[in-house]
Amino acid sequence: MKIALKTIIRIPELPAEIEMEEGTIRDVLLKAFAATHFAGEIIEPETGALKQDGLWDVRLNDVPSYSLPQDLDSPVHDGDTVSFSFLPLGGG
Repeated sequence: MKIALKTIIRIPELPAEIEMEEGTIRDVLLKAFAATHFAGEIIEPETGALKQDGLWDVRLNDVPSYSLPQDLDSPVHDGDTVSFSFLPLGGG
């Protein structure tokens, strides 16, 4: 199956889509970012898990992952789009 990947972060190595047999949102992100220079900011080196500390907005077909029953472990299907962006922080 093909999964489209969208992000507002410019990462030259990041593909526009990835192919996989089956998987979850987490699997898509791990596969897509594994070979990028940005991987250390997204993937925990010790565990291979996605760093999810509230600074990232991850969506499946424009639905926030936290709104899905299985969050990042929600299954993906052929033709889905996984979006990934950095949430800007404000303060003063």
